[in-house]
Amino acid sequence: ANTLWAVAVLQYRPSEQWLSQVEYTCRKFLQQQQKQQLAAAAVAVGPRSQQQQHDARGFSSKGLHQVLWAMAKLQWEPNDEFLTSYWTVTQQQLALMTPQGTTGILWAAATIDTTAPGVWLDTWFKATQLQMQNSRFGDIDLANALWAVVRLGLRPSDSWLQQGLASAEDVLARAGARELSVILWGFAKLGVRPPGAWMGLWLEAMHGRMNSYCAPSLACSAYTLALMRFKPPRPWCERLVAEMQRQMAAFGAQELSNIVWALATLGLRPNKAWFRDFQSQVNGRYMDFSGSIAYTAGLWRNKKWYRG
Repeated sequence: ANTLWAVAVLQYRPSEQWLSQVEYTCRKFLQQQQKQQLAAAAVAVGPRSQQQQHDARGFSSKGLHQVLWAMAKLQWEPNDEFLTSYWTVTQQQLALMTPQGTTGILWAAATIDTTAPGVWLDTWFKATQLQMQNSRFGDIDLANALWAVVRLGLRPSDSWLQQGLASAEDVLARAGARELSVILWGFAKLGVRPPGAWMGLWLEAMHGRMNSYCAPSLACSAYTLALMRFKPPRPWCERLVAEMQRQMAAFGAQELSNIVWALATLGLRPNKAWFRDFQSQVNGRYMDFSGSIAYTAGLWRNKKWYRG
């Protein structure tokens, strides 16, 4: 677990043979740990059996998180045999994990585009809801959880979503720009419209992060606000448009498409200098566009929105 984690943190891509061998070794450990869990469950039930499972030789709860997280960062998708044992073993330890572990595992699963069994997901939602109730979630934990849930096409219970909103109120003030944008995006994609007071906290927090050179977060925030049809107060919008222009060179093709759609949807009309910078960036990124270029061009030529 530590070796995989270190390699992933160093952003070093090992050979396919090395990764395959590590996966094989991890799978053998997981299968052994799975047998130990079954044996412990057969011997006793209750608190003692849980302690026996925890003490059994094998991956710790932290190690289980590290393994799948590292594989996701290394863009390595393990086979079904590995995943079957992995989900079985981790389900028994979700209650022992930190929020970083529980949310990190689902983030990893979403990154490599694999879905856990329904029983595992039920246990995960219960564990993370309890962690949120106990104020253990940080901004990164909530952002990762929401991103993974949306990416995997899951539908949390209303109680989980309401607890997520309440948990977010405690972390918005100290959240980073990326986390703020992903949290709002996640709730919007799940059909949740936060109350006015919650949005006020979010707008205040994001206003203080706009100048941190966070172009992807600006694009994501603008897109989400447009998706929600929520138009912030004029001073906030003016600051957003100004920061977009200042960070224009950092926007990629998809982000350029998103911001021009968002501004048009919200009825925000930047000045000609902004559009000149935008057009220059679009010209420079032209080859990176796919189907979104036609939509961007359509908005660009929409004289009801932009004249000049």
